[in-house]
Amino acid sequence: MTFRIKNVTDVTRMGLLRPYSPRNDEVLCYTHPAMAFTVTLVKKTPVTSSVTAFYFAKPQGFIFQPGQFINLEIPVTDCDNRCNKRNFSVAAAPFERYLMIAIRNGTSRFKQTLQDLPVGTEVKLVGPMGRFVLNEEVTQPAAMLTGGIGITPLFSMLKHATHEHLKKPLTLIFSNKSQSDIPFKTELDELDRKNDFLTIHHTLTDDETWGGHKGRIDEQVIKKLIRNWQSAEYYLCGPMAMVEELKAALLQMQIPDELVKFEQFTGY
Repeated sequence: MTFRIKNVTDVTRMGLLRPYSPRNDEVLCYTHPAMAFTVTLVKKTPVTSSVTAFYFAKPQGFIFQPGQFINLEIPVTDCDNRCNKRNFSVAAAPFERYLMIAIRNGTSRFKQTLQDLPVGTEVKLVGPMGRFVLNEEVTQPAAMLTGGIGITPLFSMLKHATHEHLKKPLTLIFSNKSQSDIPFKTELDELDRKNDFLTIHHTLTDDETWGGHKGRIDEQVIKKLIRNWQSAEYYLCGPMAMVEELKAALLQMQIPDELVKFEQFTGY
């Protein structure tokens, strides 16, 4: 069964509002109407020792833009106060066969239930939702700043841009603790190799064996690694504290508000 969500009020009643905060203060925007589907878990695979990817069969009629998110409902017993629904960025690109999400492993009832779901389980999905999407104008360089599991919507964007052969300058600065903590590193390296318009920089905060960039993403790192930092359009994604720090850095750099897109992950 499918149904259409007519307006934001309907979304609010369903508990689907996500802390996405574009600079114009709009909450949600639908490039395609959000709809409800029943989907099947096809496979789940470890990405790192602390991150797991889940692949769901893509339902017929599900059309989304890279960077958008879905709301997933699973059968959680003895619900906590947030119960059985959570929002997840789609880490898959639109051209890919499956809908893939990724989570940092944890001990919440929701995460434990999701991690223990048998392949073949049917769950409920509502989407797509969100305005955190890639501007495909090739004359506008994009700078993507993220850490950890915040890579998921940007991973979708980068795969899409590479698949579509967009001649758009893209720079990703990806912060993690150590080399073994980098989600999708092999896939990102392959995108970096295939896409002449893409540059990926990893910066690690706790890896003495790492010979590359070290430390957190800050104003100095941005200016050093992004060649066209004054004119780039920025995409920030990750934990709330990280996003707020990056916003403050960009404000200090006098980057116009209209060139900053961000999405905050608040945990689940």
